[in-house]
Amino acid sequence: LVKMKDRFVSDSIFCVAYEHMDRGSIRRRMRKRFPNGLPEKAILFTLRSVLQGLRAIHRAGLVHGEVNAGHVFMSSSLEIKLGFAATVHDEDDDEPIPESSSSYLRAAEICEWAAAPELYGGSRATQGGDMWMVGVAALEMGYGRLEFGSRDEFMEWVERIRRKGKLPKDEIGGGKKCEVLMMLAMMKKEVKRRGRCFSREFVDMVMTCLAAEAGERSTATELLRSDLFGKLD
Repeated sequence: LVKMKDRFVSDSIFCVAYEHMDRGSIRRRMRKRFPNGLPEKAILFTLRSVLQGLRAIHRAGLVHGEVNAGHVFMSSSLEIKLGFAATVHDEDDDEPIPESSSSYLRAAEICEWAAAPELYGGSRATQGGDMWMVGVAALEMGYGRLEFGSRDEFMEWVERIRRKGKLPKDEIGGGKKCEVLMMLAMMKKEVKRRGRCFSREFVDMVMTCLAAEAGERSTATELLRSDLFGKLD
């Protein structure tokens, strides 16, 4: 988690200072450097930091409620940390929305329109809802962006993933996702042979996060103990 550096009172206002993650959010990094998404291994390294932060939050009996690629930050030393509470900042609010994307749901509001089924519509955040958003964040990092015109369109896409048991090869919004990923050295040979964009383990991880029933979703601790994240070391 992004660490608190200091706290003080200024003009009768209680202030908290947090460490500066100077590379900004993962979403901003993708927008500028990886518009077609990150390689699978990079996604897993990022998600491991997210899950470590969520594990600490959930063990304390708390929930995050705003898990998404815009709230995961990077420093020049390549540290990756999950923003929480006062550290959360929607960088998308600082930049104009391109004309071509005006018909899509806003990335800055992804925790609203892509919320877990049991939470959609304004229900109180839960740990199960956090884990659903881990799956959504994995997809956002995998494709670079999630562009949907409505909540129904997004949920239909999720249902197709569940039904087929695999992630689409094409990039959301057009273009060939596989052609981009296959050019990156970080992809495994067995993935290339099968013509898959993502490993079977990665797909299974996403699907368990996006389980329709909250009780069927993996916890942060369970995912961190899985082979998918354990083999990163």
